[in-house]
Amino acid sequence: MNNDLENSNKTVVKISDPVKKQKSNKGIIFLGLFILVAISAIIYMMVCSTPETSELVKNISVVLFVFSFILLAVMTILLFIQIINLTNLIKDEVKPILKSTKETVNDIKGTVSFLGDKAVSPVIDTHAKIAGINKIIKILIPKKEEKKGS
Repeated sequence: MNNDLENSNKTVVKISDPVKKQKSNKGIIFLGLFILVAISAIIYMMVCSTPETSELVKNISVVLFVFSFILLAVMTILLFIQIINLTNLIKDEVKPILKSTKETVNDIKGTVSFLGDKAVSPVIDTHAKIAGINKIIKILIPKKEEKKGS
């Protein structure tokens, strides 16, 4: 049972694998190079071809452009959905946490004020009165000063 209690208190920390990040970066680089080569091939075909081939390449380019526009529109919609989800998360999760934190700070301010009024102020007043009484005693009953040397 003690082991179960110890295991329940342990925090799991996930460490990202740098090898996976390198693989995903290589994939993105490969995709970018592939697109660059494809665009270069399309431009080369348009320049060095007959009018019929040029017309075919133009039609394929238009289709690819429309496809990329649709993809961009879908990605924009997904971005807006994620922004809405983030807004709801902030509204539903973060605001209550901030509210409870503000209440805690106000409670602490009240506690500090109470302690200052009920504990610290009387101690300071007492020490001030004792210091005043000591000063009065020193003035009324001076100590004889001892002379050093002979």
